[in-house]
Amino acid sequence: MGSSKSNECSTFVGIDPGANGCIASIDFSGCIVYHSRIPDAPRDLLETLNDLIGDECVGIVVEKVGVRPYNSRRSCWTFGYSTGQLHACLDILEHEYKLVTPSAWMREMGCLTGGDKRISRDRAKELFDGNITHQSADGILIAEYSRRYFTGSLENG
Repeated sequence: MGSSKSNECSTFVGIDPGANGCIASIDFSGCIVYHSRIPDAPRDLLETLNDLIGDECVGIVVEKVGVRPYNSRRSCWTFGYSTGQLHACLDILEHEYKLVTPSAWMREMGCLTGGDKRISRDRAKELFDGNITHQSADGILIAEYSRRYFTGSLENG
């Protein structure tokens, strides 16, 4: 789903899909407002997104990911199902969002990981205060990418 850039947004959401994914939001000044594991139940996911979005202008970026050839059929199904739920919930809420590849947001955030999650966690800790874990780091960094994208301040894009 496409999205138009807007300097009017006050909240920016980053979503790292998947079983161990994270939803995070930051405010216009770049402070973390919220971060949590993506809820498993579709109703809980819809409620969480609705609470984050509300009636205000929110810039949302979702990591555009796919399965890998070495993933099992079961993990491919589980991943596809949970990612589909996420997109369906955003569509139900009628909120536009931008898809971004991992390489694009990682390049912008200065943390090309090569699969090493410690790199993104350490980068998130450099940029933000608070309890940042392996699980929350990508969502938080995608939220910062969202802030930069929707305010027109991307350095590498």
